[in-house]
Amino acid sequence: MRKLILLSIVLLIVAALGVVRFIDSDYRGASPIAWSFNDIRHRTLSLEDKTKVQIIGFGDSGSACSATIGTNESQAGLACEWKISDGKLFIFYSKQLRWELILLAKTKKEFVVRDGAGTVSVYSQTEN
Repeated sequence: MRKLILLSIVLLIVAALGVVRFIDSDYRGASPIAWSFNDIRHRTLSLEDKTKVQIIGFGDSGSACSATIGTNESQAGLACEWKISDGKLFIFYSKQLRWELILLAKTKKEFVVRDGAGTVSVYSQTEN
């Protein structure tokens, strides 16, 4: 009986890992969508994550944006600059590239993006 319970637990873990890989793989081969100024104008993007905090606020003109980053326990505010080049959104802090966001899918409420390291994330969006 004990072996059967352990086997069940192992199978559940393997199945859970497979589901995570399947969700992530939904966007691995996705063709990027070009970002436009209208996608981010008057918008706040918030990373949907249980432990990390990443909030990026855009205004109505120029290349300035604000970012709040950190964890649930500790955050820091940053004054950043952004630009769109080759359909990708680049965000700089102190003239160094901080984020490279490739848009994979968008709805009225969220963006699915892949960062420069290849990690797929979901950002909710709200209008400022």
